[in-house]
Formats: sequence, C-alpha cells, structure tokens
Amino acid sequence: MESRLEAPDLDVGFVMTGSRVFSNETVADFCRVTGDKNPLHHDEEFARGTRFGRPIVPGLLVASLFTDIASHWYVFAQEVTLSFRAPVFIGETVNATIRITSRQGALLAADFECRTEEGRLVIEGALKGMTLSAIMRK
Repeated sequence: MESRLEAPDLDVGFVMTGSRVFSNETVADFCRVTGDKNPLHHDEEFARGTRFGRPIVPGLLVASLFTDIASHWYVFAQEVTLSFRAPVFIGETVNATIRITSRQGALLAADFECRTEEGRLVIEGALKGMTLSAIMRK
C-alpha cells in the first residue's frame, strides 16, 4: 500500500482499465441491496414488452466498475458525472477505461467510459477525486 500513497503513476494520460460480466445473480444482489424494484432489471416477461426486449443491467451497477478500478489505485472520488448511452444486457462483457486528465498534487480529474466487447458505448463520464495521501493523517 505504501507505494501507492503518493500515486506517482497517476499522472496526466495514465490509463486504468477493467472489465466485468454482469450475471443474473449479480443484478439480483444489486437490486436487493439498493432496493431497486424496477421490473426492467429482473422480470423477463415485462422486459420483453419494452424496446429493449430483455432485462437490462442497472446503470449504476455498470458504473460501479469505476469504483473497482479506481480502488486498486487508492483513488477516492469526490465528484462524478455519468451519462448512460446504451443498455447493458445480462451476460455481456463490459470494458471500462479511466484516463487521468489533470493532476495537482493529490487532487486529480479523469474521464471514463464503458463499452461492450463489441465496442458499443454504454456509459461515459468524468470524475474529480484525490489519492490516498490527501486523506492520510500526517
């Protein structure tokens, strides 16, 4: 952990990546924990009657990929903006990319996006945050 306290690698242009496949079980767990009762996420018959034709993964669950990736580098988000561009279907692989766009000491900004394996953009956004050193007691 000590080597990432100052996060020297997190300079402008640094890229962090990760991927995930969202299963029925993961969606059910997320909906249970968050209280999301939207039938579009779990009711196949309901979802067939929508323009999507099948259940979709909650957008905030897909966006949680950024939490997973950033936490490996001890980055703590303070402000996040998200734009949901397309649905993610259960069983699809989603690849996420975070790119550092500015850095001043322990404070940083980054752009991010999620794309399916086929390259379909599903989420884009930005974050402002800090590295672990900014919250450590001196």
